[in-house]
Amino acid sequence: MLIGIIDSGKGGLAVAEKIKTKKDQLILIMDQGYFPYGNKSKEFLLKRAYYLTDFLVKQGVEFIVIACNTLSIYAYPFLKNCFSIPILGVFDYFQPYLTKEYTLIGSKTTIAYAKAYTSVQTYDGTEFIEAIEKKKDIEPFILALSEIQTKAFLLGCTHFLVLDSKSFPFPTIEQISLLKRDIEGIRKKLENSSF
Repeated sequence: MLIGIIDSGKGGLAVAEKIKTKKDQLILIMDQGYFPYGNKSKEFLLKRAYYLTDFLVKQGVEFIVIACNTLSIYAYPFLKNCFSIPILGVFDYFQPYLTKEYTLIGSKTTIAYAKAYTSVQTYDGTEFIEAIEKKKDIEPFILALSEIQTKAFLLGCTHFLVLDSKSFPFPTIEQISLLKRDIEGIRKKLENSSF
């Protein structure tokens, strides 16, 4: 199966590694020239997402994963209306957890959305995300997070998926297991030509 993945950087690679099976071929767009998406306007995000999705469709992908949470928030509904192939946006998997018991770590744009529309606690992880992308020291961010009282951290940027439990020693919720379940559902529907 040919799967397209869109992200602004290394987070897309982490998603690709976690969802790929032996049957899959991937086209991964790590749009590092525009990293980070978290400081871009909604207009820019919609235009960029459309351009990249159109490119992937022309390459023959069977479905697309919007691996960036910011892009998923702002462009996913738009893309679903513009294209007929299945598209999954990772941020939707957080919906049940966007409550005051949890803390969402993400880019400025993701955090702004969460503050406006949910009761989840937030931590602006923009600099943390940039440190991961540029392979800089993340210890100051880990120390700051250790002081937050929360049931679990919602990893609101796929860049956090490159961290292991030793690097990020906190309870977390990430979307990958639910994403994998939905990808399997899409695989079955495509095999049965239900799309």
